[in-house]
Amino acid sequence: MILVNQRARRRLSATLAATAVVATGLSTGLAGTAAPARAAVPASQATASAVAWLADELGDDDLLGTPAAPDVTATLDLGLGLARTGADPALLARVREGIDGALAGYLGEPGDRTRASRVAKAAGFYTAAGADISLVGGEPSLLQRLEQVVRDTDGGLDSTYLDGTIEVPYEDLFNQSAAVAALIGPDADAGEPFSGEGQQALTYLLTYRCAGAGWGFHADGTDPASACTSDVDTTSLAIAALQPITGDERIAAAVAQASLWLKSQQAADGSFGQSAFLPYNTNSTGLAATALAAAGQTSAATKAAAWVRSHQLTGFACDRALQGETGAITYSDEALASDLVDGLGSRSEITLATAQAFPALTLAPAATADLAVTAPRFVPAGSRVPLTVTGLAPGERGCVSLNGTSAAVVGRTAPSTTLAVPAGTKGYTAAVQVPGARALASVVALAPKTLPLVRRSATVARGGSQTVRVTGLVAGENVTVRYGSTIVGTGVASSEGIFRVTFAVGRTAGAKTVVARGQFENRRGSIGFTVR
Repeated sequence: MILVNQRARRRLSATLAATAVVATGLSTGLAGTAAPARAAVPASQATASAVAWLADELGDDDLLGTPAAPDVTATLDLGLGLARTGADPALLARVREGIDGALAGYLGEPGDRTRASRVAKAAGFYTAAGADISLVGGEPSLLQRLEQVVRDTDGGLDSTYLDGTIEVPYEDLFNQSAAVAALIGPDADAGEPFSGEGQQALTYLLTYRCAGAGWGFHADGTDPASACTSDVDTTSLAIAALQPITGDERIAAAVAQASLWLKSQQAADGSFGQSAFLPYNTNSTGLAATALAAAGQTSAATKAAAWVRSHQLTGFACDRALQGETGAITYSDEALASDLVDGLGSRSEITLATAQAFPALTLAPAATADLAVTAPRFVPAGSRVPLTVTGLAPGERGCVSLNGTSAAVVGRTAPSTTLAVPAGTKGYTAAVQVPGARALASVVALAPKTLPLVRRSATVARGGSQTVRVTGLVAGENVTVRYGSTIVGTGVASSEGIFRVTFAVGRTAGAKTVVARGQFENRRGSIGFTVR
């Protein structure tokens, strides 16, 4: 039996210090969850870029959204992610101030069951951020509000929605995890007592897991034996809430089974979240990544994190209509494709996606080689140039450019693209960029050309030799020279665009022809002479 421990919760600081944030794990989501205390994770370039974008989205009230419609829910997600990653303690303190000011209006009247999910979500954030929820929110405190909306009968959230003027109860396992995290607190050890409400909320969460799978929705929200459909987001939040609790075999078994079910829902590209209503998306994939990492499913977690990273904007030209949104994480493949052309279809969508998904970026693998772009040294003028990039981290978006055009490439095994060069002989510089790094490669486009040949003499005695000079080449261009059907010289043009060859003419008299071919078949020239 897991009993009461208010002392562990009371030990937590009532306020955040901007320079000493308790970072309690990497999981995040639509509801808050707790994880064991740990050292802050150094912010990677990808994480820092996402956090910087989110910071710019905050208004003067330190909330996401607009002044007319502040989005406290998304701001809580941002704050929770900052608390879990330790990415920017100063920004977390700022976000905390914004949420403090909006909290009363967000929660509504004490005991309002239609706001039960908000109460749980807010309590999860403050707990993760190191605050004592018994000292947050005035009178009644956030802890008292949470205890009001956790049913005494079974520990479930007493959540309702309004159907007209009628309150309709519903099963809210999605936010149950936040209630568990807040009531148990970050020092989760089954060997110590928890609060009575925490014990009940925990038992409810364990009881309502789908058999052999994860958490989701029951056909009858009051009957754990009724048909149950597991859900990626709900399962991810539950794993993140339960995994830190040590010393209880039932919890460990539930997390192990649920994490295996969650892993089975991963698409081949690493993504999660597709349903009859939703595409594969960064929100669900980010939640799943952090939950899988917490449960020890490292390979699946890093693959999911890389997929999230592949939807993060670079701010370079290949982001096209989204060029000004550096660091933001787009919601889905479909949203990325359409927004690149038309601009943001929904600012609230990309804001929420970034706020919920950015903690997963701390799990994305780093690059293992220096950034580089390779291209053929010579290409036919008017053709498309194949460009191959190395040194991108898995999922990292790079921007390749050539002659004023650009294309995005995503880190995987030697990603490549093609970009066009116009007609005419000219040298170009290909580039690949990622935030903080750039690499270059030279390309020369060669137009069709009749190559001028110069001979040493118009006639050569039998058994003698002839010298032919090929001109009009580009430095370094490959050259092949034939005397009749015999190749008499191969090499590359000098820095002056010249190639010289001397060869024996043989003992057969008559008119002879020397043909030179440059880099491509359409760059040729010929000259004749006589052997006597």
